[in-house]
Amino acid sequence: MAEQLNRFPVDMGTIPVYLGDSTNLLTARILEDDGVTPVDLSSDWSAWRAVWRRQATSESFVELDVTVSGEAVSVDLTPEITREMGARGGVFDVQATSNAGQVRTWFKGMTSPTRDVTR
Repeated sequence: MAEQLNRFPVDMGTIPVYLGDSTNLLTARILEDDGVTPVDLSSDWSAWRAVWRRQATSESFVELDVTVSGEAVSVDLTPEITREMGARGGVFDVQATSNAGQVRTWFKGMTSPTRDVTR
């Protein structure tokens, strides 16, 4: 079944991030239009990449850890990355390239930080 392109990127909203902690930013499966069949994200898509910036127009960025296994994609933040984010929020997105060369932003969202007490 063909995917509806207008449903991407999926807006994940604002995700709280506790600075200094490991955090799962997202774990998701994408389903075909039938609502049942999962899209094979590891066979049909490659070059997965996730980036966080203070603002979409910021020059500096933090590369995030993306893991794809079959039909699921996960983006995880290490304690070092959450500390690097600092006390301000930011924006992120997750992209991949199809076997046909199409680049798609699959997910987007914002982060809201909370400083950790134990540093």
